[in-house]
This record gives sequence, C-alpha cells and structure tokens, in this order.
Amino acid sequence: MKVLFVNHYGAFGGAQRSMVEMLDSFPPGVVQPVIVSPKGKSTLVFQRSGIPVYTIGGVSKFDHTLYGYYRGIRWLILLREFFYAFPTLWFFISKRKALKDVDLVHINEITCLLPMVLAKRILKKPVVVHARAVLNSDKRLWRTGFIAKLLDRYADSIIAIDMTVARSIPTQKNLTVVHNGLRLDGILSRSQDEVLNEKLNGIFRRRLTIGFIGNISPAKGIFELAEAVRRCVAEGMDVNLVIIGNNKPSMNRFLTNMLKRLRLTFSAVHYINEFIAVNGLRDHIHMIGFSTDLMTFYGYIDLLAFPSYYQSIGRPVFEAAFFYKPAVVAIEDPLPDTFIDGVTGLAVKAKDAASLQTAIRKMYDYPDDLIAMGKGAYQLARANFDSKVNSAKVLELYKSVLSAATTTATGLKSN
Repeated sequence: MKVLFVNHYGAFGGAQRSMVEMLDSFPPGVVQPVIVSPKGKSTLVFQRSGIPVYTIGGVSKFDHTLYGYYRGIRWLILLREFFYAFPTLWFFISKRKALKDVDLVHINEITCLLPMVLAKRILKKPVVVHARAVLNSDKRLWRTGFIAKLLDRYADSIIAIDMTVARSIPTQKNLTVVHNGLRLDGILSRSQDEVLNEKLNGIFRRRLTIGFIGNISPAKGIFELAEAVRRCVAEGMDVNLVIIGNNKPSMNRFLTNMLKRLRLTFSAVHYINEFIAVNGLRDHIHMIGFSTDLMTFYGYIDLLAFPSYYQSIGRPVFEAAFFYKPAVVAIEDPLPDTFIDGVTGLAVKAKDAASLQTAIRKMYDYPDDLIAMGKGAYQLARANFDSKVNSAKVLELYKSVLSAATTTATGLKSN
C-alpha cells in the first residue's frame, strides 16, 4: 500500500524518529511511504533513509495541547499557522493528481487538523491520525468540543502513543493505543557519528553523567535542568550534563523575528551557552549539537533527564530504558504502561529545578537504586516498546481502515 505521511515539523525530534522507526520496522515491500514535510533536519534524515519527500514552506497546525494551548498573547501564534495554511492547501491541491495512487494518509501529530481535513476533502483518502501530544481536555473550552467533532468526522482511526495521551483526547471514537518502538538493529540505531564519539571522548568522565536529548526549547525544561545541575555542582557533586539536540526553527526568518519580538520564541541554545559561561559550568554542562547516534549517547550516560512541561513520557525515556538507563521525568500522574515512579525512574515536578536536583541527588547518593531502576526500565521497555510488534499493530490498523473504506465505497456505488 502507498501511504502519504504528513510530518508537522522540519526539526528532527521524537515524533519524526518514531515515524522512521515504524517505517523501518514494516515488512519489506508492504508499505510504500512518501512524506510531506517542512524543510529541516528531518527531511535530511528521511532522504538518507531512502524515503521520498515533498518539502513545503510549512504545515499548518492548531495547538490545543495541555501546555501549548492558545490563551492570552499565545493566540498570536495563530498568525504563523494562518501563514502556513497557504503552502499546506497548495500542496494538497497541486499534488492531487500526483498522489491519486495513495491508499492512505497518515497524519503524524494530532495538532495537524487542517492537513487532516484537506486529505479527506481533496485527496478523498482514508486518514489515520497519530496522537503524540497530551491535549487539553478541558470541556469548558470551545476548542475541545470543536476538535472532537473534527476528529469524529475526518479521522478514520486515531493512534494514541500511550494511555496518558489517549485519556486526553476529547473523543474515543476509532481510538487505539499503540506504543512507539525502538529497533536497536534499525536504520537509525545503526548510524554512527564519529563527531559525537570525538566530543564525548573529550569530556572528563565524572561520577554521574546526566543526558538530555531532543529539541532544545524552554518547554522541554532545559532551563530548569541546567539550574539543577548548577545547584548540584555548587553542593560539590561530581556530575556532568550532556545535551544532544538543537533548536533551529523551521519557519521562515520573518516569522521567527516577529515571534522573537513578541517574546513567544527565542534561542534556547544561546541562553544555555550564556548560562554555562556566567556560572562557570563549561566543565559540567556540554552542548554537543545534533546527532541521531543513540547507541553511543545512551551507552555513555548514566541517567536520562526528561523535565518536559508537557506532562507526558517522551520517546527518550523508553529509548534510554533499552540501554538499562533510568530517567528523571516531569510527570504528575504517570500511567504504568510508560513509567513507574521509583521502579523505572523518579517523577519530579515540572518547571521545578529544586525537584530535579533532589531526584538527581538520590540517584547520585544511591547508585544501587539507579542500577535497579535501570533494570526496571528495561523490562518495561521490552514489554511495551518493541518496534516490530507495535509496527505490526499499525499495519493491521491500516488494513482495517482500508477494508472499511472499500466496503463503504462499494456500498455507495451499489446504492
């Protein structure tokens, strides 16, 4: 079957990696993928993976996530999405004939409501929506009900990456939980980064090495993490923080500058570098840059930090678990399919450097507990995050959706 995947960000993060891992885990020849995506690191990774890519100026989204939902000055961000609506609409109109042989459209994030509607209206294809972010489920907000109606009408199937995300979706119609996966023998896991090896080899090894991987932004809790490490060092703890990632925006320069002036976006990398310099932390906090070499990164660190504001268990948490590494995660009410406080890692408060510092101190002072939690994390990851098993579930879902669409079309023709 030929499947069009709609990728929402040009930056390469967990959502993009999960999509590549899933495609890599499908049986050879069963799925013929083609991707539409904003230009960025992700398009380079897709192309290196041998996947055809259409690059466009931007993909329009509607953010109703628990952290990023529109309120106050954040409503101005809709200007960007209005701007991106034009290349999104033009893509579906201009490529309608070129994509006539597509069997299915897979939207890679639930915030991509306009692409979902256009895929159904213009391409007239079945649509599968991947829900990766925790949504704001407050029923008092009109957007919650509006999104539920759109999903009911245009999504033939919704895939939630875990139970936490599933319970936040305002409709349970056609909803299935399929966890993300990791293949240690996969195309991305096999990638070796000599630059990363060289940089890590140049770092003085300390008693505890904390790792952070992902797009570097305030919402990922990177500032609180840096502050927690500063406090640890001030208390005499022998720790390192290794940061993999970047925050180069995929939007055009005009929009970037406009949002910066409104203080809705800025360079987190620049801020962290200044923080390191001002506090004399060059020997303790190390900005490595972008890399897809998970084997080297997770093999090097002792503990993963995932202090995101999103109240969700991100992909790095279970990736680290496959390497027997526990995580410190900002989460209030974790569900046992993804994270068990005290068993697979430690839960902390979001936006709270002191809480992060306390958790790091526990791992530092009790190395036996760190090792035990690493084993617990590995067991949970093996049970729920096997990429081949989970990609097979997605493939069966594709077949079910296509079968239902065929049955409906046949019934309409006979009538």
